[in-house]
Amino acid sequence: MGRAPRVPTVLVLDDVPAIRLLLRQTLEARPLRVVEAGDVNIAWGLIAVERPALIIMEPRILGPDPLELCRALRRDPATASTRVLVLTTATAEADLRRARDAGADAIMTKPFRPIRLLAMVDCLLAPHPDVQRRASSGSS
Repeated sequence: MGRAPRVPTVLVLDDVPAIRLLLRQTLEARPLRVVEAGDVNIAWGLIAVERPALIIMEPRILGPDPLELCRALRRDPATASTRVLVLTTATAEADLRRARDAGADAIMTKPFRPIRLLAMVDCLLAPHPDVQRRASSGSS
């Protein structure tokens, strides 16, 4: 018997419980495992244990800067390929540029349409040929 394919884990980082619940309910339309964090410190612990394929984060939460978490993910070879979707209430170009500069793979603004969020998640979790080539060639 073959093993069932591994279900990707998505980490939702937002300090508003109602938003985390809405995101969880939206993501349940896909075969995903969803874990939640209300702050960056909890997110770090979950990243170490769960190794999420995707992190959906709101960068405007209290406490440590979530965009610094994104920068740190990009610097660490073990997490550099983790996809990051910034889902934010910020609409100022400077805020959006900060997210891009921190290494976000995609940015969406709140309020969001669930169907659009799912399409973005599908895109971010889809296999990428350049990543597969690097993995098969043994380079990093």
